[in-house]
Amino acid sequence: PRIMPAGLIVYAIVQKFDVWMYHVWWKMTENRCGDSKRFLWFRNNASTLLSQFLNAVLFTIGAFGGVYDIKTLIQIITVSYLIFIVTSLADTPIGTMKPLPLSSD
Repeated sequence: PRIMPAGLIVYAIVQKFDVWMYHVWWKMTENRCGDSKRFLWFRNNASTLLSQFLNAVLFTIGAFGGVYDIKTLIQIITVSYLIFIVTSLADTPIGTMKPLPLSSD
């Protein structure tokens, strides 16, 4: 019964954190290079990877804390985060591509 509430609560927390962290990276990259459009891939990956780590930790503790021992919880967090890393990095080329111009034909 704890899995669904843990998932919903963690989702809300992590989404808020992800948006906040993205804007932190955005301001930092804009201040460093003077261009708000550069380093989209960095902002996207940096905020997402930090958010996914937070997601893995909070969800695992919320859903399985007290059910499994610490060693097992750490293993769940580690494997979950590795999956998040692979999927997050795999979608970066798609998410940062510029749309193709429509032909005038």
